[in-house]
Amino acid sequence: MLTDKQKRFCVEFVGGKDATNAYCIGYEKQNNGVARAAASRLLKSPEIQKYISELQAENKKIIDLANDKAADVIVQGSIADANERMVYLSKLLRGEISIKQETASGGQLVEVLEVPSFSERIKAIAELNKMVGDYAPTKQETTLKSDKPPTKIKFIDGTEIEI
Repeated sequence: MLTDKQKRFCVEFVGGKDATNAYCIGYEKQNNGVARAAASRLLKSPEIQKYISELQAENKKIIDLANDKAADVIVQGSIADANERMVYLSKLLRGEISIKQETASGGQLVEVLEVPSFSERIKAIAELNKMVGDYAPTKQETTLKSDKPPTKIKFIDGTEIEI
């Protein structure tokens, strides 16, 4: 049976603290030399190792649950997919969507809906081009020829290259 201090040490250790800091927190000690030696002894204890494994398994379950929830959010459509982003950008470049702009009026900030500016439309076009791969740079092979014979370089480890 673990004491409350031992459990606190384990929780801090599994939470990411190094063993010495976990010991200092769990046992409320300040001397790092003593804490380092005591933490090392604790980590060798089978009971402590078992409790740390249980905490890690519990953390893994929590992380897996969080990942499942995140996947559910994506599936439910909370995050725009590529097609939805392309439709939005297309509407933006055509001026079918108004953009909220803050302006000062009578000493107060007021939100006004404005048609996208020319530069905003150009940015939307550029972003769409990136998404679909239009105007992507093409690879070109270049071969350099020289009248000089190739030079060999030999390295200390015995490997050679021609330049």
